[in-house]
Amino acid sequence: MCSSDLEICKPDGSPWPGAEAWNLQRRQRVEEGNRHLVPMFEDLVKWATAKQIPVTRPITAGICGVNVVFDTPANGQVVLDELRRRLGSDSPFVSSRNHHIVLAMPRGCDKGAALTEYRKLCGLQASEVLAIGDNLNDWSMLCDGHGFRAATVANAVPELLQHVKQRGGLVASKEVSRGVAEIFEAVFT
Repeated sequence: MCSSDLEICKPDGSPWPGAEAWNLQRRQRVEEGNRHLVPMFEDLVKWATAKQIPVTRPITAGICGVNVVFDTPANGQVVLDELRRRLGSDSPFVSSRNHHIVLAMPRGCDKGAALTEYRKLCGLQASEVLAIGDNLNDWSMLCDGHGFRAATVANAVPELLQHVKQRGGLVASKEVSRGVAEIFEAVFT
């Protein structure tokens, strides 16, 4: 995957053979989605400001969709809840939070979709793919029914920890990179 986590590339950042069309289509869908999401986020920031929820970094629109940063994860969750209310359940967009960052993008452009396409390009079954994440923006690859082996580290957000445990996924006893090493040792030895 590329540095954006959402395009399929080699470790050096060059396109993965066969992924160029998928990456281009995804990029086009995100650009179109951003045109709809930016005005919605502008209204959302006005709403948050009126509620005295501090914005610590302005709205950013790019290859990963649209995001805005708030002062705390709790305030980010309040704003995410309002965004989801505004989007509605049948929205063509998905939204999530990574700590205090609220983000949204078109459905099918998330990490789970990218990892599914990568899996197909490599000729792998879903059960042969190990997906490791620690925050709510990893939900799509760990919890959305793609069939990957799910794993998380000890410092993952509680909702993700609980869901991975319920699915029978691996939950490391250690945090961050030591947790990833623990997962690798459990899976590959």
